[in-house]
Amino acid sequence: MTISIHDGVLVGYSVNFLENELLLDIETVADEIVTVTFGNYLAHYFDHVMEGSILFDIEERNRFEYIFRREQRTI
Repeated sequence: MTISIHDGVLVGYSVNFLENELLLDIETVADEIVTVTFGNYLAHYFDHVMEGSILFDIEERNRFEYIFRREQRTI
């Protein structure tokens, strides 16, 4: 069974630096709480993080794209 996290509500997140993981706790549209784990973690960026934040998209970027995009946002 595949669980969709599109339009899910971010209820919490944490970073495990020892394991290089980002963990997202998401409430799905089916009212289930699931934890999504991203391995080989380097960094993350959320446009806006607050209670009730809804996930529309998750993108994987290589480190050079990530650094370039972050520099563009600060200009």
